[in-house]
Amino acid sequence: MPLDTPALLKRIDQLLAVSQPDDGPVGHATIVEVMQGTVTLARALYGDQTETPQLQTIIKAAQKAREAGVSNTAYIHLLIVWPVVQGSLRAMRAEIEAGLVGSIERRATGEVIADMLLLAKEALRERSDGAKNVAAVLTAAAYEDTVRKMGATLAAVTGRPELSEVLTSLKIANVLVGAPLTTALGYLKFRNDALHADWEKLDAAVVSSCLAFVEGLVLQHLS
Repeated sequence: MPLDTPALLKRIDQLLAVSQPDDGPVGHATIVEVMQGTVTLARALYGDQTETPQLQTIIKAAQKAREAGVSNTAYIHLLIVWPVVQGSLRAMRAEIEAGLVGSIERRATGEVIADMLLLAKEALRERSDGAKNVAAVLTAAAYEDTVRKMGATLAAVTGRPELSEVLTSLKIANVLVGAPLTTALGYLKFRNDALHADWEKLDAAVVSSCLAFVEGLVLQHLS
């Protein structure tokens, strides 16, 4: 599902307003509320991985505040965490307004799909019918997710139309043309066979070729 950028901007403004009150000092409860809200927004924008630089910046600031002592928790957090949180919120707003959110979203999706493809590769190495079927389902799902995400972020496709319609939209948007489009259309049958468990229609060579094709799409369009 595409990110709701108006809702994200609204939430960022709410947290910035809370973090800059006109009626006195900020309490510890407010600091925790805004920090947690900022982490939630960062995860929505950049993904759940705690190793992302944006999340690490906030987490390290909180750790530094805890290490500084507990004699005046609110003051320490205000001194160390507050500037980081406010800066993170402003940076997120700037990236959304600059139109970078689509790129961020595509990269996050690409990472998830890459994990699916890795599992499919591992299954193929087992060289059994059961493992081949698992790899086929994972690859077919990755193929569909890749095409739909490309359609949503690169060709303004909304809802869940037929996959062939998404490919047509990508053609019109000049994202997929020529041989790549022909190849993508050719894998529609593979996708249907795999997700409907028509195992006898599948073989490891087809799974492997579709997997390689999807890897190329992810590298080119979702990285």
